[in-house]
Formats: sequence, C-alpha cells, structure tokens
Amino acid sequence: MENESSSIFEHDFFAATAIRRRELMSTWLKIYVWLYIVWCAFTLLAALYMIIAFNVSLRIDFLSGAINLILPVMRIVSCLLIWLEKKEAILIALIVTGIILCAQGGGMIYQLTQGLSFANMGDDIRSILFGLPFLVMLVKIKKDWETMAFSKKELESKSL
Repeated sequence: MENESSSIFEHDFFAATAIRRRELMSTWLKIYVWLYIVWCAFTLLAALYMIIAFNVSLRIDFLSGAINLILPVMRIVSCLLIWLEKKEAILIALIVTGIILCAQGGGMIYQLTQGLSFANMGDDIRSILFGLPFLVMLVKIKKDWETMAFSKKELESKSL
C-alpha cells in the first residue's frame, strides 16, 4: 500500500515540476527557428530553380553548388528538430550553425584573397551577424534542454 502512495506522490510531483523544452525557448529563438526554416526553404528553392531553369551545370563550380544545396537542408533539419523538441536538437543545431558560420567566413576570406572588397560581401556579413545571436541563444539553453526539460510526447508518456 505504501508503494502505491509514493508512486502517486512521485507522479504528482513530476507533473507539477516538469518543464517542456519549448518553454525553455525564448520568443526570439522561436522567431529565429521559423525564420531559418522559411529562409532556407526559399534559398533551396532558388538554388534548384537556378539549376533547372537556367541549366546551370553543377560541374562548373561543384563545391559552391553542393554547398548551396546542402547547407539549407542541414539548417532546415536542425530547426525542425528544435521545433519537434528532440533531445539532441540543440547539439545538432550548434554543429550545423558552426559549420555554416565557418563556411561563410571561409567564403569571405576566399573572396578577399581574390580581390573583392567588403562592400561586395553584404549578404555574407548580414548572414554571420544574424547567425551569431542564434548561436548564443542555443548555447544558453543547451544544458537545460538536455537535462531538465522534456518534449510534449515524453511528458504525455510519463503522465500516463
């Protein structure tokens, strides 16, 4: 009989103290996630349109073409994992954001070595300045996301 009482207490305590992962996300992080999903979807569609409509050959600049297709897909997947509240989502998003920022920074360095000025890199600079706050927000919630919080699905399964 005592065993049942303690399990009821534990159930009520868990229900009262459980935090949903989405509650950890600030309003700005939610906005960033949705903006990145929409922005990267349009970027991916534009890249595919350029390949199909203008018969742009990927073999001319294969690395650039592959990057323009792979990076938006990686960003969309990482943001969808965050929105679906997966436990590993923040770690994956941190890795993807780091890769994207390094690729953009490397692209800017390459352009500088080719004689282009910073005035020609406005999109890259804006993209990096937009990505850094996202990176900081992810780092701030990473520990709590992985240890304290639960997804909606996990909360429903534990409350049964």
